[in-house]
Amino acid sequence: MALQLTISYLLLILAILELSNGQNDWQIGPFIKDDAVNPFMGPRNDTRFACPVRKETIAWEAKDVFNPTAIVQNNVVKLFYRAEDYEGAYKGTSRIGLAISSDGLNFTRITSPIFFPDNDTSLIYEWEGGCEDPRITLNENGTYFMTYTAYNGSLARLMHPQIIQILHSGQNTAQFSKMLMGEDLLTSGQNLARLCQQLLMSP
Repeated sequence: MALQLTISYLLLILAILELSNGQNDWQIGPFIKDDAVNPFMGPRNDTRFACPVRKETIAWEAKDVFNPTAIVQNNVVKLFYRAEDYEGAYKGTSRIGLAISSDGLNFTRITSPIFFPDNDTSLIYEWEGGCEDPRITLNENGTYFMTYTAYNGSLARLMHPQIIQILHSGQNTAQFSKMLMGEDLLTSGQNLARLCQQLLMSP
């Protein structure tokens, strides 16, 4: 009986693999990892930022850089990543940085965070854990939308700022208006997207 069950499972797996042909219609790729250039980013303590909440200059990406998202705009890769300092109760407040690449392998980092906790209405959600784990999609009107996780030390909440302007005309800036998505949405990476002419678009 156990042998028959095992054989049935194996036949089911083979049938699924045959039907999917190794990749579903909604999947993108395949991707190739270039180990020769990895890791292409790491922590650094030479980038300083005047934190508006601490009211002091800190090494904002000295502890960690991780959990990125990337977009390609005019053949330029723009990598948004989470960076942490060593400051505060949690030995690290997160901010979102930006790195730019023309080949997807060699990146130039903007030396200040582009998104961070500030003295605004979102501070109660963001301090002092910070702004974490950006995820970005584009809609058909050319507007980018980002979700991120705001962490205040006790609860992680999903936030949804609309990106009004993102690196248009060569500007290394972004303008945001923050919005809490709800107390029950507690994780990052919940952007819903559809594949449209090789682009992942917001529905």
